Amino acid sequence: MDKIFNRVTEALQLATGDKNTRLYDCRHAGINFISTALQLNDSQTDPIALSIKQWLPCVTFAEFQESFSQATIGNPSTRHALLPALAMMVGHSSATTTISNYIHLTHYWRWLATERELRSLKTLDGGLQALATMPKAQLFRQKNKTGLSAAYCILEDLITKGATANLISEEGSVFQELELSNIAQDTLTAKLVSIKNIERSLRVLEHLSVTSGGNVIDLNGEQAQYVIEKSDLETSFVNRVWQAYQDTLENDVGYRAFSIPARLNNVVLPDVYRPKAAEAYLSDPGFWGSIKVLLSLDQTTLNRFLSLWGKAWDASDRVCKVPANKRAEWQAILGRLSWYPEFKQGSEVRRHQHGVQVRCHELRTLSENNGEESVSMLRLSHALFLLTLQQRLTPS
Repeated sequence: MDKIFNRVTEALQLATGDKNTRLYDCRHAGINFISTALQLNDSQTDPIALSIKQWLPCVTFAEFQESFSQATIGNPSTRHALLPALAMMVGHSSATTTISNYIHLTHYWRWLATERELRSLKTLDGGLQALATMPKAQLFRQKNKTGLSAAYCILEDLITKGATANLISEEGSVFQELELSNIAQDTLTAKLVSIKNIERSLRVLEHLSVTSGGNVIDLNGEQAQYVIEKSDLETSFVNRVWQAYQDTLENDVGYRAFSIPARLNNVVLPDVYRPKAAEAYLSDPGFWGSIKVLLSLDQTTLNRFLSLWGKAWDASDRVCKVPANKRAEWQAILGRLSWYPEFKQGSEVRRHQHGVQVRCHELRTLSENNGEESVSMLRLSHALFLLTLQQRLTPS
């Protein structure tokens, strides 16, 4: 079996001219081919569309989409179900996994959508221009200058000429100055998916660490590739998570919730760790709720809070020991999130930090909703550790 596998891999490398090509890459190529073919129509003549059309098992995109729909969902009109059907076909539990980790042509899809939008706008602009009897060049200049739609640009002209006088009341005839609104892009879902993938990657690394008997993990090995593929992850992403994990242990915080050895011998991790408890967090809505709350902070404040937590976390006692001179800063940041630290009474301790004894206060719980509910710092620390890894993985 291994000989056949190696021969197929060798043939792929010869065909592509890339010595790093793997059989697993065909899975990605197939998913991108099918998903993009489901988005295209037969009027597309760009190079990507023509290339995909050349390899279709039928003559037109319409025929392929009809055939795929009949085979997977049975109802050709239900187009929104096509991607979930593809995800199920390739063994993914969710279309989110397929889109996030496997589809690499979303920029092309975005271009297709933009092109369709521009075509429809061109038709609409022509009709509006004819209605207002406004020269085309004047309409385009006004659109470019104001950043507004053609409909809004001709509205004042229509009102002035009285073309719509019977539709507009006396009070509404004053043409008001409008400004473009600031539309904040929602990146919360993508960040939550990223955090889930980081957690899954750490579990894969933990499994491979145990099965390798403490030896160096070869992520390109056959066993590792099988585990990574089964987890719907990319080898390159798992490797980046491993690097971020090691960098975090060495530079930020000695947090231990995964049985993954440290890269350097001088990084001392506590003997006790809580894998079962940490795994249970993932199915706890409160855990994800805490992450959403933390992500509501602006980037500068979040980075500062992660730094404060990393310096305060005592992995041996699994508790935050907040330096007395940082207590007010903790309270200020947590107060923005409507969380209030409950420093343990009589918990003042002395802790060595960089060779200096620092007076600290133990923090195990945060209160919210006027003290009616509480947030465990143990659980929150797991969220903060994953966010620390995400910050290292995010390009600055």
